[in-house]
Amino acid sequence: ADSAENLAWPFFAIAQGGFFKSGGVYVKGGSHRLSMALAKIVTRAGGQVRLGRDAVAVELDSGGRPVAVRHVDGKSRGDEERIEAPQVLTNGAPDALAAMLPTSAAEAVCAAYAGRPLSISLFTAHFGLAEPPAKFGLTSYGVALLPTWLKRLADIGRSADLLAEDPGGAMPVYGLANYSAIDSGLGAGGLRLVT
Repeated sequence: ADSAENLAWPFFAIAQGGFFKSGGVYVKGGSHRLSMALAKIVTRAGGQVRLGRDAVAVELDSGGRPVAVRHVDGKSRGDEERIEAPQVLTNGAPDALAAMLPTSAAEAVCAAYAGRPLSISLFTAHFGLAEPPAKFGLTSYGVALLPTWLKRLADIGRSADLLAEDPGGAMPVYGLANYSAIDSGLGAGGLRLVT
């Protein structure tokens, strides 16, 4: 949830408790391995997987139903291709989807989210270390920084404010994963992944 104070504690406890009870699961080889497994399912079912492409438009029929997606090469922005599709799934922000739709459909998407606050934007930085992370004190797989200013769940939202500009002396809440501490299947070329 964007604001921990709006998340009902029992629901949070049930979800987190279930996660801890069953144990965290890591896909050996990382998200790339998971993506490749999903791609294999698609191709075995007769579909195609297109990589390095950026969707630029979703075409709709007169009833507002999807009929095709247009996409271009992600680097050159050329080589436009049109693929017919009776269903389109997206995990992008509503604004990004609206930019790909005809005007009337874009207005409907924007209206559905009008007045809602923008959600937080999470980011991840990946580092390939030539030296073992243990040399720098990173011996565990997971580390979480809970700064001293964090006194209750409702305080977590302050991290977004800190990241909006140079946080100075106050650090945001963050998590760190040291993939060399487990048999991750990552680390090609001798580099150790820290995220």
